[in-house]
Amino acid sequence: MEREILFRGFDNIHNEWVYGDLIHLSNGYAIRKIEDDIMSFTRVDSNSIGQYTGAKDGNGKRMFEGDIIKIKLFNFPNGEIEYEIGSIVYSKDIFIISGKKFDHNLFGIRENETRSIIGNVFENPELIK
Repeated sequence: MEREILFRGFDNIHNEWVYGDLIHLSNGYAIRKIEDDIMSFTRVDSNSIGQYTGAKDGNGKRMFEGDIIKIKLFNFPNGEIEYEIGSIVYSKDIFIISGKKFDHNLFGIRENETRSIIGNVFENPELIK
């Protein structure tokens, strides 16, 4: 498989995001990571878990489910530039950017449109209200 499978979750004890494999526990979730051939498990907040979409924003940052994205859209034919804000969700077997006035297939955004991560729904829910 060529697609990178990666999850993230927020570690409430150390106040940081951890990245790796998602592990289902009997009473929650953990992220398993391997660094320098050492395997570790970190419990994460179940509300913070998101899967890597396989896409990056305009700054080269990995985009995860739950990220809040600002999209620069070019409105043709009048040439005006519009900005939309939405969050990445997994719906009907695809990742979409879901906003108040729109839903965009994450991979259907044209090359001349730019997107940047401005936060995430776990830490910055006010950005999409």
